[in-house]
Amino acid sequence: MPIHLLRGFVLLAPALPALAQYAAPAILSRGELPAGMSTMTDGFTYSLTLASKYTNAVAGIFAQRTQGPPANPAAFGGGLAGGITASRHWEHSHLALNYSGGLRDYSQATFYSGLSQGVLLDFSHLFSPHVAWSVRESAGMFSQFGPTTGSLDSPSTVPAAAFYDARTLYSTTRTDLTLQHSSRLSFDLGGGFFLNEARSSALYGAQGEMAMGDVQYRLSPHVTIGADYTFSHYNYTRGAGAAAIHATAFTAAWRVSRWTELSFFAGPSRMDSRLAQAGADPSNSTQWKPNYGIRFARSFQHGVAYVNGGEAVIPGNGLFLTSSATTVTAGYRYLGLRDWNLSVAAAYKSALSLGNVTGRYEDVIGSYRLSRQIVGALSFVSSFEATRYQSASFAGYNRLIYTASMGFAFSSHNLPPRFF
Repeated sequence: MPIHLLRGFVLLAPALPALAQYAAPAILSRGELPAGMSTMTDGFTYSLTLASKYTNAVAGIFAQRTQGPPANPAAFGGGLAGGITASRHWEHSHLALNYSGGLRDYSQATFYSGLSQGVLLDFSHLFSPHVAWSVRESAGMFSQFGPTTGSLDSPSTVPAAAFYDARTLYSTTRTDLTLQHSSRLSFDLGGGFFLNEARSSALYGAQGEMAMGDVQYRLSPHVTIGADYTFSHYNYTRGAGAAAIHATAFTAAWRVSRWTELSFFAGPSRMDSRLAQAGADPSNSTQWKPNYGIRFARSFQHGVAYVNGGEAVIPGNGLFLTSSATTVTAGYRYLGLRDWNLSVAAAYKSALSLGNVTGRYEDVIGSYRLSRQIVGALSFVSSFEATRYQSASFAGYNRLIYTASMGFAFSSHNLPPRFF
C-alpha cells in the first residue's frame, strides 16, 4: 500500500469533538479509518498470554542468490506475550499508546528465540475549532514475523517478511496539520520519515522521508472529493541505490450508510531511481507508474469487515528493493459474543523488483486469532499464520511457512488478548 495512505487510527474524528460538526466519510488517502474500526476508549487495559508454539520455519533463508529452495525444519517451543493499551482524552487533546511484545524460545533452534515487540503512539491536539495537529509513531523489532497480517494501520514501509535471517528494526513517524476552512472545505499538510535496519549483511536497510498535502471538499453529508500530492524519497544502505517518487491522485469517499463506507484514490506517479542489480553497476531510470487505492468497509453491531487494495511504488523488503507492488487485503473482526473474540485476515502482494534481485515476487498470507473466555479474566487463546513466498527470480525465496500457537491469557475488561 502507498506510504501516505496508512496512518492507523482516525486522528481527528473520535479524538476532536469540536470538529464533529464536520464529520464526513473517512478519507483513505489521509489514512483515516472508517466507522467502527477505531474502538479505543479512555482508560488502561492489559493482557498477558502464555502459549505453546509450533513452526516449520526455524531456519531462516540466508539471502544468497545461489541457494535453492530451503528446507523447513520444524520446532516446538513456548512463548510469553503481553500487551498494554492506554488512552486519554482531554478537552482539546487525545493520547493513545499501544504496546505489544513477545518472548519465545524454540528448544531445537535458538536462532528465532528472543524478544519481538512493537509500539504505536498516537497524539492529536485541537488548536482551535478549525486547526488540528496530529503525530503518530510506529516502531519495533522482530526476528521472524512482523506486524499482524491484514492490519489497516501497518505502513507500507514496515517489513513483514519471515525470510529475514537476522533481527529487523523499524520506525515510522508521521505528523499532520489539518485546516478546516469551512464545513465543506479542508486542507491537510503532512510529513514524516521511516527507518528499517536489517542486521543481516545479506539484506539492505532503508531510510526515507515523505511529504504530502491535499484538499478535500464535502459535496454532501455523505460524499467527499478532493486531490492530493505526495513526495517520497528513500535510500538504501551500502550504496544500493535510492528513489524519489512524485504521486498525485483524485480522491473520493462515500458513506453509503451509517455502517458502510467506500473510499478510493487514483492517479499517476513518477519514479526517479538509481538502483544496483546484483553483479552489475547501478542504473538510473525514470518511470511512470499507477498510483491508486480502494477500500470497502462494513461495520456491524459487533464486528467489522473490510477489503482494500491498490498499486504503488514501495521500498521493497531488503532482498527485493524498489518495487511496483499490487496488494489486496481482506479481514473480519468479530466481538459479538461475550465469551468469544475472533479476527481473520488474508493478504496478497504481487510486486516487480527493480533493484538488487530483479524480477517478480509474490506473498500470500492468511491468519486467524481466537480467544474464548473461561472465567473472569482467564481465556483460552489460539492463533495460526501461514505465508507462501514465491519468486521465479530467486529460488531461495520460494517456501511455505506457518506458525501455530495455543495457550491461556489474562486480560482486563474482557478484551481480546494481545498477540505478537
